[in-house]
Amino acid sequence: MPQAGTASTTSGRRAIIAGGATFAGTFGALAALPDDRDDRLLGLLAEYDRLEAELLALGRSFATIADEEAHQDVCDALEARQIALAPLIVAAPTHTLAGLRARARNLAGWAPDLLVPDADKGWDQRFVAATLRDLARHTG
Repeated sequence: MPQAGTASTTSGRRAIIAGGATFAGTFGALAALPDDRDDRLLGLLAEYDRLEAELLALGRSFATIADEEAHQDVCDALEARQIALAPLIVAAPTHTLAGLRARARNLAGWAPDLLVPDADKGWDQRFVAATLRDLARHTG
């Protein structure tokens, strides 16, 4: 027997379906937007990733730099440029699914533990972690 307040009626089910279709349409519209709306953010993230690649390359080739202090100065300068990009990356809004995915991948590099929905986290943190993890994983 139907309970009060549930969508057991035909009109109630249709309202739920219509709401889901509206959400799906909105999400689909977000995914279909031209990527050029996120050019600023994507450029900032690309520069951040380029600096990160330089840092990783320096770490692997430490033996090629004779002066350890000079090596550390180079690493510090690259990290300072990354840190300077951080507030710009945070301030740049996303407009497309590509921008959201790029932001999630950047977050995965900054704080990978945020993308793990561990059992010791509350359900709200698990939902956020799962969403970020899935956004970061998808590239297309």
